[in-house]
Amino acid sequence: KHNITFVKITPSTINFLRPYFNKINLPDLKYTIFGGEALNDDLAYKWSKCVPNAVIYNAYGPTEVTINCLYYNWSANKDERKKYNGIVSIGKAFEKLATCVVDENNEIVGEGEKGELCIAGDQVTPGYLNDDEKNENSFFQKKISSKNQRFYKTGDVVFQDEDGDYFFCDRLDNQVQIQGFRVELGEIESLSRSFQNNQNIFAVHRINNEGNSEIYLFIAGKDESFTGLIEYLKQKLPFYMLPSKILAIEKIPVNENGKIDRAALKNAHSLI
Repeated sequence: KHNITFVKITPSTINFLRPYFNKINLPDLKYTIFGGEALNDDLAYKWSKCVPNAVIYNAYGPTEVTINCLYYNWSANKDERKKYNGIVSIGKAFEKLATCVVDENNEIVGEGEKGELCIAGDQVTPGYLNDDEKNENSFFQKKISSKNQRFYKTGDVVFQDEDGDYFFCDRLDNQVQIQGFRVELGEIESLSRSFQNNQNIFAVHRINNEGNSEIYLFIAGKDESFTGLIEYLKQKLPFYMLPSKILAIEKIPVNENGKIDRAALKNAHSLI
């Protein structure tokens, strides 16, 4: 109706339009910037058919670094669109920002190794108001390229390839220990999406009434049999990563920013 030329939006919002993609054609749109959540490569590809003349970017960044601080030009990499577990690369940092990946001791890890993404530069907040403990845990000083810099710890698990592009793996608080093993819920989601034709699927970790760790898999849609998915996951995953329950949910909860509300899923007692 308005022939818009630019949109910045969460992947979840576009995903809700997926059933109507065959009716959507926006030739005037020049740019789509995805942000706020991990971007699934299949969603970017399907959306690109709706916006044939648009450049698609995947933007990354927390509020503490003035929202966006890394980006990846998905459209410019047609021959080899980088992804990990089906999630589009978050690319490289903006100019004048410094990045590093550290272990639990704030020591830089090697190329290709997973760790916590940390960011320094003028975009980084001075800190949290009246919260010394949080500031102590969220920021640290480190010398990189002969320059002592103040880094913000994002809480996101990433790794960097040989080209310098970053790949989002999971949230630190979304990595869980189950029976002594570290589990990335994103890996379970990626495998499940590939089997379920890229439905909206989210895994959450819960502690049951007996105090045991369990994984619940929520799938957007109406109730159906997930026997095939269960058997598929048994072939692909170790026993400790298998979901305890797979549940259909007609409406995936989102927060006021249009992001998937994982806390609401995690506490959705009425759905279980």
